[in-house]
Amino acid sequence: MAKIRVAIYDEDVDYSLRLMNYLNGKYGRQIDAVAFSKKEHLIRETAEYGFDYVVTTDVEDIGAVPVIRIIEDEREDGYYRYGSAKTLAERIVTGFHSDPASVAATSRVIGVFSLSDIDRRTAFAIRKAGQLLGIYIGMEEFCTLDTTEYWMEELLFHIRQRTEDICRQIEEHLLWKDGVRYLPSARCFLDYRFLDYEDYRWFSEKLSEGMDVPVVFDIGIGSFPDFQVFSMFDTLYFLTSDAERGKRRENIFMNLLAQEVPDIHKKLIFEKEEMME
Repeated sequence: MAKIRVAIYDEDVDYSLRLMNYLNGKYGRQIDAVAFSKKEHLIRETAEYGFDYVVTTDVEDIGAVPVIRIIEDEREDGYYRYGSAKTLAERIVTGFHSDPASVAATSRVIGVFSLSDIDRRTAFAIRKAGQLLGIYIGMEEFCTLDTTEYWMEELLFHIRQRTEDICRQIEEHLLWKDGVRYLPSARCFLDYRFLDYEDYRWFSEKLSEGMDVPVVFDIGIGSFPDFQVFSMFDTLYFLTSDAERGKRRENIFMNLLAQEVPDIHKKLIFEKEEMME
């Protein structure tokens, strides 16, 4: 099993080193922690090689990676500087991401994206919609579900036309699969190319206002015109790979995404492939 790669940066270098030594000493079988004395070195290493987590006081310019902020006031959200390092280690090992209940309480428009495995992405998106008692909407490059219904192609027209009762029409055309309501993708990603960011933003707002359950999108990269579209989601699940080639590809993508959508890390939930078996 691959170790969880953790980067640590604090203005107090001795503090960073002590935290690194604790994590590697007590949790060395699971965690590979490295401390940085300079912020620019952390940013460069994160951009080139990526980390599973960054633990730091300064979250600016870190990129689209999971960040655990070192805090001075334990009432804030993060890791309390004077608290137990064991709680930090447990938070990292068990996975620093929201459970389905908390996501359902705060998110209405949810994305699922992967650069590595389309079939796993679709299975995960359908399962997530089921867990949240929500709706699955396909936006794959090519529809992989067993269906002859492609109302999505008409939906794209309604989005461009700003059809006001669009949520009602979606409800009327939903299908059922394994107890989950769903709308299959269009047959080909080229149909989505008629939409721009403003179209997607309008659609996202309509879903947030008009749907009383979460909507989970199965995202194919070929379906979107630019990185800005990822900002339409309240939460974005990113399915990561353990393969070195996959990690390099993901690091490039994540750094480009962070440049275009600077606050995207607040919306990201990372899921490793082996967690989806």
